[in-house]
Amino acid sequence: MAPPTNAAPRRGDSFDEVKDDEVKEDDHRSQFALRRAALSGLVRSLDGADVDIAVPPKAPPAIANVIAHIGVGGFSRSHLTYATDRLLRSSPAPWGITGVGLMPWDAKMCKTLRDQDMLYTLVMQDDAAKSARVVEAITDFVFVPEDTRAFETLALDPRLKIISLTVTEKGYYQDVATGDLDLRNALVKQDVSEWHWGGSLQKPRTAFGFICSVLQRRRSAGLPAVTVLSCDNLPLNGDLCRRATLRFAAACDAELATWIDRNATFPNSMVDRITPATEDAHRDALAADFGVRDAWPVVSERFAQWVVEDAFVAGRPDWDAAFGDDNENESVLFVEDVEPYETMKLRLLNSGHSALAAVGLLLGHRLVHLSLADPDVLDFLGAYMRQVARTLGPVPGVDLARYQAKLVDRFANPKIADRLARLASDGSQKFKSTLEHALLVLRREQPTRAPTLVALALACFLRACATQVDERGAAYPLEDPRKGELAEPARRAVAGDAGGAKDFLSLVFGDAVASWAALADAVAAANGLVSALGLRAALRMAVKQDRDDPLPRTTSRLSRTDSGLPPRVASTLSRSDSADAVASFLPDFDRSLSLNRDISNSSDLFF
Repeated sequence: MAPPTNAAPRRGDSFDEVKDDEVKEDDHRSQFALRRAALSGLVRSLDGADVDIAVPPKAPPAIANVIAHIGVGGFSRSHLTYATDRLLRSSPAPWGITGVGLMPWDAKMCKTLRDQDMLYTLVMQDDAAKSARVVEAITDFVFVPEDTRAFETLALDPRLKIISLTVTEKGYYQDVATGDLDLRNALVKQDVSEWHWGGSLQKPRTAFGFICSVLQRRRSAGLPAVTVLSCDNLPLNGDLCRRATLRFAAACDAELATWIDRNATFPNSMVDRITPATEDAHRDALAADFGVRDAWPVVSERFAQWVVEDAFVAGRPDWDAAFGDDNENESVLFVEDVEPYETMKLRLLNSGHSALAAVGLLLGHRLVHLSLADPDVLDFLGAYMRQVARTLGPVPGVDLARYQAKLVDRFANPKIADRLARLASDGSQKFKSTLEHALLVLRREQPTRAPTLVALALACFLRACATQVDERGAAYPLEDPRKGELAEPARRAVAGDAGGAKDFLSLVFGDAVASWAALADAVAAANGLVSALGLRAALRMAVKQDRDDPLPRTTSRLSRTDSGLPPRVASTLSRSDSADAVASFLPDFDRSLSLNRDISNSSDLFF
């Protein structure tokens, strides 16, 4: 196979002529609605302009292999679709992506892409540079609720080799107690019931209903199984996806479950690229800077790292060749074991995002980069990452201290202008998926000492669930599927009920974590400290304590077997871990309150 060119054709190449009516003028330069017919006119309009944009020819390539992607949004379009696109015109057997929509809100993405001939624009930027690419790797979109015939055609397409998904944590419908697919969930129950009623699913509502329906049809038709590739921010996402798929299949057809287990593969993967939600400001900037009018572009940072377990049953794109060896910002790596990379990213980037959001919002900040201009928030984030990093083992080829410093720089990128509310969304599931296993290791090794910076972040999240009001008295949104049930114990905790923090932790993490007395005490103490002194004073005290007396590094790691089954791990832990009071959060907690009351009255506490 010839090496890829690593770029689509750019301005100055030969393109078909554009119709005159595709050109729309504004005060700056011609702007073009994103459609195939307008591409050559777009290229001509940019000739000689000092902008960096890659634009494909009008004629799309013939697709030899298909990826069906569930949950088309900004995140998948910033990495999976983008990497596939970079190989599209250099591969002798091109891979294309068919978007799959299962939920009502997917209709908007389906319509937008169809209106734009399945094209969209990816804008990548930091302080140093800004570039754009018109991406054509999505070649079709199936909105299942309205097009069952297209669903059947896709399922039986011999070119279909991979089903990928980015459905977020809540799309896995996990039972908090077991970590497994919750068969009592309303959407899961509907899919299972319809399967039993009709012998198959015509309109699956869940990702696992879709996956099993496709595999059932392929098995019946004598077609081979496919690879199922999760790209979600979950620990060992492929293993989790496999368990959920097999549990769903077993609830519907035991023989199908056996066939899937023997024939399909579920690689683990880790994706690291910050991708904020698209806003009107992004659309306006794209039109002004590049002359492209795109109804749903994607904006991301320039950095991208995608690590994938090389376990594909029906072939895969050469994603690792998409960027070239000399690209310092973007890479795809195929490995035998994703877990070290995935754990690093989940605990540092993803849990760091959640902690930053909880703290920043409570202080009154709304944008990520502006919150990191606050010295107290910046110090907290650095200390938080250092504390969490002590639960990590070696990561091949990665200097953890440099990785943490790079993360802070990436978070502070003003060109991304990400919102803390986005990072805070689904916090109950994000904290669980990113921190649960680290907390279980800490409990086993250091049963009487909880991580105080983690406890402070959880206390801030607890306070958000209780009031959704920051320390300045301003309300802020909290999007969480469980905020109703979390509110009651959170309000009790804020009101001074010592048991409220433990009950809150039980809802977020389950009993294996909540029964760790040292952690529950530390969260309650942190909450009390914030109530008494304010968050800014609590941040300074917590950072100082960790600097003076850092949490010891853990020596063991949860095994792959244990990683998705909290009860099994929990059964190895003592239920009487913390006889010692971590009167905790800070040593001599009562003395600290009296010594620092002057801080709470200081005018410099509020940024």
